[in-house]
Amino acid sequence: MEKDIEQLKYKLSRIEKARKYIGKYEEQLSQVQQDKAVAEENLKKENKDVEKLKNISFTSFLAYIHKNKEECLAKEEQEALQAAFRLRQLEEDEKILLQKIKEMEEEIKNENNIRNEFAELELKEKVKHSPYGEELFTQRDKVRSLAVNYKEITEAVNAGNIVLDELNQALSSLQSAETWGLFDIFAGGAVSTYIKHSHLDTAQNHLAQLKIHMANFRKEVADVKNITIDDIRLSDGLTIADYVFDNVFMDLFIQSKITSSKDQVNEAIDNTTKILKELNKQKENVKIKWEKEKEVFESMKNT
Repeated sequence: MEKDIEQLKYKLSRIEKARKYIGKYEEQLSQVQQDKAVAEENLKKENKDVEKLKNISFTSFLAYIHKNKEECLAKEEQEALQAAFRLRQLEEDEKILLQKIKEMEEEIKNENNIRNEFAELELKEKVKHSPYGEELFTQRDKVRSLAVNYKEITEAVNAGNIVLDELNQALSSLQSAETWGLFDIFAGGAVSTYIKHSHLDTAQNHLAQLKIHMANFRKEVADVKNITIDDIRLSDGLTIADYVFDNVFMDLFIQSKITSSKDQVNEAIDNTTKILKELNKQKENVKIKWEKEKEVFESMKNT
C-alpha cells in the first residue's frame, strides 16, 4: 500500500508540474502561430517575386536594374526557399507544442480520479490505526452522500432561476403588448398593431424557450427529495392576424388572450418562486449538515 501511495504522489506531482507549464506552452504556441501567419504571407510574397522575375522580359528588366537577370532570379529563389524552410520549422514547432499541451491536458484530466484514489488509500491506512476503525468509512460515505445532495439541489436552483428569468421576460413583453393593445382598441392603427404583435412575438419566443428550460428544471427537481413541480400551461396562438380582421371585436379578443396569458405567466412565476424558496431552504439545511458531518469525519480521521 505504501508503494501505491508513493506512485499516486508522483502522479500528483506530475499534474502540478503540467498545470504549471501548460500556460507557458500555450503562450509559446500563440507566438508560434502568429509567426507562422507572418511566414505564410512572406512565402507567398517571395514566390510571387520569383514568378514576376521569371515572366519579365529581358529588355524591360534592363530598363529598371543593371544586374544580371539570372543572378537576381537565383537570389529571389533562395529567399523563397528560406521562407519555405522557416514556415516548415514553425509548423513543426506548432505540432510539437500542440502534442505537449495535449499530453498535459490528459494528465490534468485524471487529477480527480487520482486524488480520490489517493484519499481512499490514505483512509484505509488510517483505519488500521484508528480507534474508530470501519466507522471512518461509514462517516466518509455520509459526507459524500450529503455532498451529492447539495450538488443536486444547487443544479435544481440554477435551472429554476433560468425558468424564472424566462417567465419574467415573457411577462414584460406581455405587459407591453397589453399596453399597446389598449392603445390599438381606442386610438390605434397599423403601427400600434405592428408594435403590439412585435411584443407578442417576443413573448412567444420566451415561452418557446421556457418549454426547454422547464423540462430541464423538472429533471433537476426530480433528483431532489420532497419537492414536486406542477405543470405550467400557457396559452398558445397569442399572435393572431388582426391585420386581416382589423376591428374592435378582434382587438378585444386579442386583448383577452393577452390578459389570460399574462395571468398564467404570473401564476407560473409565483409557483416557480415558491419552489425556488423551498429549494434554497433545503440547500442551506443540507450545507449546514454537510459541514457538520465533515467536521466529525476530519475529527475521527485525525484521532
